[in-house]
Amino acid sequence: RLPRRQDLPPEAFWQPDDFARQLRKQRLEVVAVSYCWFTKQHPDPNGDQLQVLWRAVELKMHEVDVAIFLDWCSVYQHPRTLSEQSSFDRAKAETNLIYAHRHTANWRLTDVPQHILPYDERGWTTFERTVSDLCAHGKAVLDLGRLQKFRTFTKFQEVEEACMVRRSPPLLPNEFSFKLQSKTFANGRDRAILVRKYRETFCELVGLAKHLSFSHLAWGADEVVQLAKVLPECESMQRLDLEGNGVRGTGAEALADALTQCNLLVELTLKATGLGTPEASALARALPHCPLRALDLSDNAIGAEGAAAMAGMLPRSPLEELNLEGNDLGNGGALAIAEAIRLRGALSDLSLRGNGIGDA
Repeated sequence: RLPRRQDLPPEAFWQPDDFARQLRKQRLEVVAVSYCWFTKQHPDPNGDQLQVLWRAVELKMHEVDVAIFLDWCSVYQHPRTLSEQSSFDRAKAETNLIYAHRHTANWRLTDVPQHILPYDERGWTTFERTVSDLCAHGKAVLDLGRLQKFRTFTKFQEVEEACMVRRSPPLLPNEFSFKLQSKTFANGRDRAILVRKYRETFCELVGLAKHLSFSHLAWGADEVVQLAKVLPECESMQRLDLEGNGVRGTGAEALADALTQCNLLVELTLKATGLGTPEASALARALPHCPLRALDLSDNAIGAEGAAAMAGMLPRSPLEELNLEGNDLGNGGALAIAEAIRLRGALSDLSLRGNGIGDA
């Protein structure tokens, strides 16, 4: 089983210069491990979780070096000297950074024995999971609890395919606070600390972000509705990318309503999001009430009626770029867009390729 931080040899730790050098060369994967403590004396007394973690690390190290953050081994444990306690307090205050950073992979060990409090019922694991989802893009999130069923992998790619987690939309700080009320803590004082740290992290990574990308996350209407509740709090957001998700029905309605409250949003990507005529109509109604300059609706199915709805609002919209490629507009939809442009003046960029438009 793994020894605690104080009992590890010096060579178990990365030196700052080597760590930074390997990061710059992209030869290092930084992994924050989210897991359950099985006992107060030792989080993994029989090494069960270590075996699962090591299988993944071993395969990953065929590709790059790995730097692991695992609290038992990374921060000082009881009993602590005064200097160790000071180091522990500093680390605890900044735990959100290691899990939320966009260049840190998050590996979750969710599989626990029946007599152990489940992963999803714990306060700290709930915080680690939720805060890691705040990073908008470029982040690997794996549930290694699924590895119990897959013991014959020979490549890390197989681990990724089996364990990749569909990330959730961000929660508002008050939603996270409410969620945490039902979770279990060994130290009840930690609940208030995590509520405060989540609020700080949310404000920095979501509230102040200029570009939010949630592309290709296999979200449906429920997730888009949740995201729509968050968007008005993104006071600095200028670009939003939802390509490849399912923005249908109630999701499209909620998104359209939220757009009218996004005062700096100038670029929206909804490519291949399953939009049809009703969704296009909902978005069209929002156009005169938001500052969008560039809108990508390519590879959907808004059809001639959806194009007509968009065209009806174009004269009152500040749009300068509109991509409607691959939307089955036909001649009727194209003529509606053309008439709208005649009334308002040309767009700087309009793309209508792949719409079955003839010479009529």
